[in-house]
Parts: sequence; C-alpha cells; structure tokens
Amino acid sequence: MLPSAGGDIEYGYAEVDFPWASMSNTGNALEDALTFVMGESSHVKGMLKLRMVDLNFPEDMMRSLPGPRHGVPGVRKRLGVYHRPLLMGPMRPEVGLAPAEYARITYEALVAGADIVKDDELLVDPPYCPIKERAPLCAKAAREAEQKTGERKMWVLHLGCDVSRFDEFFKIGESAGVDGYMIQPRLTPSLLTFVRGRTELPIIAHYSMLTLFTRYSHVGIELPLMLKMFRLSGADIVTFPRPNSRFDVTTEEFVANLKASGDPLGSILPAFPFPTGGNRAEDAGQCYSVLGNFDYGFVAGSAMFEEKGGIGVGAKNLRDALEKLAATEQVKTRSTDHANDNGSPKPSASMTVEELYATVAPLAELVLQIPKFDHTVSMVSTPEWDSLRHIQLLGSIERKFDIKISADDSFRLCSADKLIHYVHARLQEKARTTYA
Repeated sequence: MLPSAGGDIEYGYAEVDFPWASMSNTGNALEDALTFVMGESSHVKGMLKLRMVDLNFPEDMMRSLPGPRHGVPGVRKRLGVYHRPLLMGPMRPEVGLAPAEYARITYEALVAGADIVKDDELLVDPPYCPIKERAPLCAKAAREAEQKTGERKMWVLHLGCDVSRFDEFFKIGESAGVDGYMIQPRLTPSLLTFVRGRTELPIIAHYSMLTLFTRYSHVGIELPLMLKMFRLSGADIVTFPRPNSRFDVTTEEFVANLKASGDPLGSILPAFPFPTGGNRAEDAGQCYSVLGNFDYGFVAGSAMFEEKGGIGVGAKNLRDALEKLAATEQVKTRSTDHANDNGSPKPSASMTVEELYATVAPLAELVLQIPKFDHTVSMVSTPEWDSLRHIQLLGSIERKFDIKISADDSFRLCSADKLIHYVHARLQEKARTTYA
C-alpha cells in the first residue's frame, strides 16, 4: 500500500496480483476480471473509498478478446479520408422530430461537409420516430449525399439499451443499409463483443451514464480503463468528454483517455477517439495539440445543427476548420521554404530564428486561436494564451521537434520571442550532441 500524496494513511494505492488462470480463456472475460478485483469489496464495513485505477492483461487473455474490427485504419478506409480528423454530427434536436425530418437534416449536414451523422444517445425507438421508419430514410439520405458530393458518408443507428431488441434492430438496420451502430456499454464491455459478433459494421461506444461510475475520485473506476476495455471488446469508435468545454474534465484526464484509445495494446487495433462537449470550429486543433496527429474525430452537435445560418453553414464551417488544420500541418511539414536545394527536408538545427517563426507560427495560431503569432505576442498581451493552451502549445512543439521542455522551463516561455529562441537553442544543442 502506497500512502497518498498528503502523507497520511487515509488512503493509498494497492497493487493486487491474481491468477488469470482462474478465469475463462475464451470469449470476453473482462467483467469477470472486474468481479475478481473489486467484487463485493465495496460492501466491506468501513470501505467507503475504493477505486479501480487500471488492469493489466496477460497476452493469452488479450488473444481471446476481439478488439475493433475496423478501428482507426478501417473507419478511414470506409470513408476514404486520410488527411484530416473526421467530422461527426449527432443529430439535433436530440429527440422530437419525425423520421423524414431527421432524414432531411442528415442529408443537409452530410452534403455540407460532415463525414458521419448519427442518432443522439437519447433517440432510440419512440412512437413518433420508430427505428423501422427512421433507419431506411436516414440511410437513404446518406446515399443521396454521397451521390451529390462524390464523397463516402456514414449514418449510424443507435440501438439503445434494451438488449432483448437488438436482433430486431439489426435486421432493420441491415435491410435499411445503415453504416454503423452505436450502443451504451456502461459497465458491460462484453455487450460490444455481442454486437461485434452480429454485424460487420463499425461500432460506436458512447460513454453516457458511465461517468456516474468514473467521475468521483475515491470511488468507482477510472474512465481510461473502461475505454481500454471497450476497445478490447470491439469498439471501433469511443466517445468521452473533452476539457475546456461544458464538462468538468482536466487536461490530464483528457490525455489519459486519448492514450487508452490508441496506445499500443498487443495486436489490438487503435480505436478512434471522438471527444465530445460542445465542440466549435475554434476547437479543431485541441486534440491535435495533444496527439500530434489527425487520428481523432471531431464531434459537433449544436455547432452543426443549431447554427444560426442553418445546418449547411454550420457543417461547412466545421469542415473548413478541419481542412485548414490539415493544410496548415501539411505546409508546416512539407514547405519548400524549409527544404534543401535537392528537395530533402532541411534539418531543424539549421533553421534560423526567422525560419523557426515561420514553422511554429501556423501551429501556434491554431492552438492559441489567434490571428498572428509573432514577436509581439505574449501571455500578458494575449488573453487567448491561457495556461491550458500554453500546455497544449508546448506539447505540440515537443512532438514537432522531438525535444523535451521541462516544467521549470515551461514557466519562463511566456512570450513568442522567448519560446522561439529557446527552441532554437535546444535544437542547436541537440545537433551538437547528435553529431559530436
């Protein structure tokens, strides 16, 4: 038992080993693992603070778990989109419209730039909008949007939580030609394995209700662990809340959720992370600043379907923001301004301060959401440059130039000039060490 950070023994961290051989080595035994580790412990007298932080699985157990059928590479292949984050719109209003009205807004959003439109988690099979009518109309709208745009599109059907009706809904979905299914696994990751065994289509795992068990620091289970189990069980796309939004999520929690979605896990494919929480066009670069790549989805409901200018304007604004992000990154990595005479990339260490400004500025402008990043910009003069975006910017620069910025240094890099000169000096130092 390791004591808590406070130094007393009020709580601590315990690492428990137990034999996986006592569990089934076929099928999905993840919930059995939860029982082995936690079980009835929370009922023990005085045990009021008990939280599962992580589980490590032996290779033979992971071989019995299916993982995503499609994951990041498969979903990208279905859509034919490789150069940017994917754009998904949960239909708004969440409930209340007739099937034909949901089909209309599906078409408008997809034609204007969305890659995926899906049911909201509140919409299942109400009498005014039954699945048997909504699914074929919305799937047809997706096919018409494909014909109009020449791009592949997806419409995803929500199956709800009544497992006894899943086979009924699968038949409707297959007949309608839907492009994927969404479920709410909560504490039952094997539900994803059940669904995966009945369809070849991509599966979205929505976190609704899950945070009731994951949010509170001294009880329950860590959300990254649940996302990892969703991925092991067959989720191709996982959703979770993002920071700096209407949700109470720290940057550290956000990073842990992203890592659970895509970090190496044996032969298991990475699941596509789709953070939610009132995303707007100006938030397009938030995930990129953490991941350093575009393998994530951008979920926007209100900004797409409730835009004052209409759904077409909302979806186009969001798509344009993602395309701009991708174009900026392409320019930043392939610009001929930063190449040698023979076209090969110029080593970072040989860049002048001015060239570093030109390289860093597009990324900094996206992360900080400012029109121009130059020597006049600082945290004091630029309100947008807050502590969260400062962390995101430094992380992006670390990945871009393969350098490590210490916590002590990060506090000093509070202006564009200090930051650029610091990076320039670090690159020079790195070059001397490498070629010494």
